[in-house]
Amino acid sequence: MFQIGNVTKRALTILILALVTRGQAGQLLVETWDSKQIDSTIWNVVEGPHGKIEFDDLGGGDYALALSRGDKPPDWEVSVLSWLGFRRGENLRVTFKVWGNKDRESAGHVYPNATTLTGPWHDSFFDQASPITIEAGIWLFWPDFSFDENHAYAARALPDAEVFSVAWAKALSKESALQIRVTLGDETGAMFEWFDGMGWHTSIDTRGQSITEGLYTANNSNLDNEFGNARAAGINIGYNKIAKVGFAPYVGWITIDDIVVENDSATKDAIVPLHNQAAEADKRRKATRTPVPWTHQNFKNDPNEFQFAIIGDLTGGLRREAFLDAVRKLNLMVPEFVMSIGDLIEGMTWSRSFTHRQLDEFDEMIKDLEMPFYYVPGNHDLGNMMENEVWKERYGRDYYHFVYKDVLFLCLNSNDPYVSARFSREQIDWVEGVLEENKDVRWTLVFMHDPMWVYDWRTGWEEIEAMLQERKYTVYAGHFHHYIKFDRLGTQYYVLASTGSSSTLAGVEVDGNFDHLVWITMTDDGPIMVNYELKGIYDDNPFNEKDAKEILESKRASKQRGGEYYGTYPAPGLDKEDK
Repeated sequence: MFQIGNVTKRALTILILALVTRGQAGQLLVETWDSKQIDSTIWNVVEGPHGKIEFDDLGGGDYALALSRGDKPPDWEVSVLSWLGFRRGENLRVTFKVWGNKDRESAGHVYPNATTLTGPWHDSFFDQASPITIEAGIWLFWPDFSFDENHAYAARALPDAEVFSVAWAKALSKESALQIRVTLGDETGAMFEWFDGMGWHTSIDTRGQSITEGLYTANNSNLDNEFGNARAAGINIGYNKIAKVGFAPYVGWITIDDIVVENDSATKDAIVPLHNQAAEADKRRKATRTPVPWTHQNFKNDPNEFQFAIIGDLTGGLRREAFLDAVRKLNLMVPEFVMSIGDLIEGMTWSRSFTHRQLDEFDEMIKDLEMPFYYVPGNHDLGNMMENEVWKERYGRDYYHFVYKDVLFLCLNSNDPYVSARFSREQIDWVEGVLEENKDVRWTLVFMHDPMWVYDWRTGWEEIEAMLQERKYTVYAGHFHHYIKFDRLGTQYYVLASTGSSSTLAGVEVDGNFDHLVWITMTDDGPIMVNYELKGIYDDNPFNEKDAKEILESKRASKQRGGEYYGTYPAPGLDKEDK
């Protein structure tokens, strides 16, 4: 067995400073295990009742650390993880050697068959290493290998897995060991490299990638096993500013040696002691409150708060089914009411009957809405004098206001009179009167079709905007079919995308062109806004019953096989016939 040494805090400080100031350029920590002890001030060891940690004598005073989870089912009870955290930046990297041993058996597995290791970078929040704490590291699981980040494991297969597996099978001693290096990006991501005695291979490099890129895309893993196929969609990217170095075995024996943590400058600011975080958190938790199974009971039930929805444009080529889908989903979401920002019909005609029929069609599409709907006109709705007359025949006013729970809703006509992007003098004066009558409301929300603030001619908006400066307000518009947020004059202006209009549907990430519903929660601090992509809203039964039954049977069978393997199924006292 191994020994855990103990170095005083002062000695640890001296050790770190010595490594930083007198070690090789860039070195922050060097561990060779040659003292045949694990320094408990640098490393936290979890051995568990079944795990095994030993020192391998390589001869000539050279020792290496061998880890195994033991002969019991996998339970992640064995790990070695640094108490020291290391700060991202200046090409922070760790290099180590790893190899297996064909003379050792663990739970029926002999290297390289199913021999598993996860490491080296782990989330600094934790005091124990495991696949679910990985910040950036290799998952060695013969014959499949992956490099994973941000708590995902067995999710990103190595693109050079075939070549890597050949080298891995040959790593049977320190002389033939694989040398692995993982470099953290200064902000996000990591680079995985390995050396097989012939040269360095760069397998994966995600440094600088967005942490949300590919978050909800299809799984890129090609791991052909239950674990790999069950991983979450998308590829996680690590981004924690501080990471720890550590290793955890899963199956079989694995040997680690010659760990070197370094960056380009070796400044002592790169090292962050993080001792006993879990124990300290436990003390704080016990000292602060009586244990209860909830976080708090400050319920979000302020009677002054309310929720409503906003739809985007429908014109330029109505996609009828998309809008009808939006109506169905609005009823699922149950806002208190629904606002619009214009372009409800194609319009642009001098035929009175045709204009009526288009509005009839729209009214028919929203007739199943279970909450009030507020009409706001756009340039397609009021393109000429006749269309304006029809609008007023049906809906009374082309600009109006209402107050709900001390919030002023100002619904404007940005095509007055019949010209795109203009406010008439009459409407401007009306706005002034409404604002004067409602000067003490807690917030003002403005709805109009054209984003009047983007044009370089006088639209009349400049006068209305000046009137709004003495109050808290937010503006919503449309017209462009692209989603754009503006931070303007100390508040927020929004141009919404589509809810069934012509659209490339290229997506939020490409050009802001997508079908969505806007959900607003009105608070005393202003509106909290959420964009729900239409295709991502489901009712309580999004999966067909036939396929669901097939999945259920598959999971039942998998549970049976897994339980028998792990020794946990059936439960004690339950015969297999009774399951």
